[in-house]
Amino acid sequence: FRIDATDLGYLDPNGISDDVKEDAKVQVPFWLAESLKKRNVVDINIPDYLGKAFEKNFLAEPEAMDLRERCPPHFYELGQRLSELFQDPSITGMLLKGLGARF
Repeated sequence: FRIDATDLGYLDPNGISDDVKEDAKVQVPFWLAESLKKRNVVDINIPDYLGKAFEKNFLAEPEAMDLRERCPPHFYELGQRLSELFQDPSITGMLLKGLGARF
C-alpha cells in the first residue's frame, strides 16, 4: 500500500490492526489490486509467473511447459491485463510468442 488504509486490516492475514499501514505488503485478488492500482493506492509487483526467469523457460520450450502446474487459471487473460496495467507490451509479446508455439 502507498498509503495507510483505514479499516482494511482484514486484508492482511498476519495483521493485528484494523488498518493496513503504508508500505504493507498483502495479497489480494486481481480485481481489487487492479482497482486500487488505478486509484494510485497500491503498487503491484509483477508475479513470478511473468518474471524474467519464467519468460526464459517459457520461450525456450513453450510446448513442453505445464502451465497448469506453474501458473494461475486464466494465465493468458491475466497476463494480458497485467501487461495493460503495467503498460508493458513485452509481457503481451511473450504471451503471444508462447501461445503461438504451443498451438
